Amino acid sequence: MTIGLAAGLLMGAVQIQVQAQTQVQAQSEANTDTVISKPSADAQPNLSNLAFSNLKLQQGLSLIGVTGLQPSGLGRCEGELVFVSDKHDDRIFRIVLEQADKQQQTVPVTTYRELSKIPPPPTTKFSFWRQIKRTLVEAMGFAGGYDWEGITCDALGNAYLVSEYYFAVLKVSPEGRGQWITPSLHEQGVKAGAFQRDNAYLEGIVLWDEGLWLAVEREPRGLIQVPDANTAHFSIQAGPVLSDQGLPWDYTGLSVWQNQLYVLERNHHRVCVWRPVAQAAPDEMSRCYSFAYQHAQWGFESGPYGTAEGLLVEDQALWVITDNNGKPRLIPQGDQAGEPTDKRPILLQFAWP
Repeated sequence: MTIGLAAGLLMGAVQIQVQAQTQVQAQSEANTDTVISKPSADAQPNLSNLAFSNLKLQQGLSLIGVTGLQPSGLGRCEGELVFVSDKHDDRIFRIVLEQADKQQQTVPVTTYRELSKIPPPPTTKFSFWRQIKRTLVEAMGFAGGYDWEGITCDALGNAYLVSEYYFAVLKVSPEGRGQWITPSLHEQGVKAGAFQRDNAYLEGIVLWDEGLWLAVEREPRGLIQVPDANTAHFSIQAGPVLSDQGLPWDYTGLSVWQNQLYVLERNHHRVCVWRPVAQAAPDEMSRCYSFAYQHAQWGFESGPYGTAEGLLVEDQALWVITDNNGKPRLIPQGDQAGEPTDKRPILLQFAWP
């Protein structure tokens, strides 16, 4: 393919994307109805009906031992705190908490499980122009791989990873063997109103209510309930996709505690209890836990979006892990491995308020 042809096709794809964005904005302004398939619609938060508490930071630890980490997803597997990195296709990582250095505020990371014999991913059907754009991006080296964006585990030690690039879930045995357990969810998601923004597809996965739940990241955000390999129920956001601050409402992590689903809202620096509209009484307060006050100390130069991309809620703590995409801390931390500022991802441990 000639450079001129590639450039022309890319410009066409960009124009298509701009048109799609304009349509999304027009739908938001019109406050259109949500296209949903069981469970109930995911409504916009009514800030007057939210109860906020600040989370108390117990410790913040920079991740060391592996370079190029971009953590996405956080879980507890066989008693270990684990995560995936969207730039590391071949392994699951373990955070070695017992070796944390509280004085240096660091914690080592090692390989928890190597992934072996992953079968070919499910086929994804894209529109003509999205396929052209995807092919060009791959050819330019800007995409590829599985792009893991979430992890959860069952009692038998099986791990479940969500691939944003292939819109599907991979089950990984304790021996590291992979098996795709869902088809590509792209086509169903588009029909339900999801996946309208490039690179804003799937973020977060958790086992709950006899099935898997996945998070749709943003613009619009939502949830997908996957009770079995052949069924997916979409619950997609209604109303404006941007908050009053001009930031997208988003979900970047999921966790279950005491049979309640908790969602990580990256751009608004908080963890909230999720309730379907049909299950919430008119006077029921939705509980949110904010860590925005920690942004000045533990934040990164992240541009318009936040960096929190993994959540684990437990009896004694709430854990949040960051994906700063190689961006430095807001507060320079000195010379770190030849870098002028600290670019290491961070694990934050919060106590319940």
